[in-house]
Amino acid sequence: MRKTKFWLVLSLIATSLSIFACKKDSTATKNPIPEESKAKASTKLLNATTVATTDYELIWSDEFNSSGGFDSTKWSYADRGTVAWNKYMTSLPAYASQDGSNLVLRMDNAVVAGDPVAYHAGGVKSMGKFSMTYGKVEVRAKFTQGRGSWPAIWMMPEPATAYGGWPSCGEIDIMEHVNNESVMYHTIHNGSVTNANGGSTAWFFINFGELG
Repeated sequence: MRKTKFWLVLSLIATSLSIFACKKDSTATKNPIPEESKAKASTKLLNATTVATTDYELIWSDEFNSSGGFDSTKWSYADRGTVAWNKYMTSLPAYASQDGSNLVLRMDNAVVAGDPVAYHAGGVKSMGKFSMTYGKVEVRAKFTQGRGSWPAIWMMPEPATAYGGWPSCGEIDIMEHVNNESVMYHTIHNGSVTNANGGSTAWFFINFGELG
């Protein structure tokens, strides 16, 4: 098994994030997803037994309980790119800031002087600030469901191209909400499970109606 360090990307609203490392070695048991309906499978995920926090040691966290800019020792702006999720990323405080109790990441169609893209969105990443090999990630976040939104929290290897370009490099989506769908996805990407169109066979979802 290759050891990979991961860094985190957040977009759109996070209220807290904590990362724990195992205190002692343990052997993971991989259970196949049961052959049930997707609805039943997502309910099983919600009712799954989690490992007690006492088995872990907190090694990194951010409660986002300040005001103004985010902690630059832990985060930097997510870079603008050419693919669907990052082509509107905007490195301005108006799109990524703390309000005293939350990290607020915005998206809108406002006109920004000198930046002619049709939309602007906020995102932050921990690349170059923090990464881990093994452990547990806890995130408390919420977002506004709406057409055109693509909020996501995911982990990528560091360096990002350590094992090749995407998807061979690997990716773990903690959560992803696509456009205005009524479900939230948990997905793994790599060269084996991801096809040429970006779809993965290693995914799970939770229906919004099951979260209430």
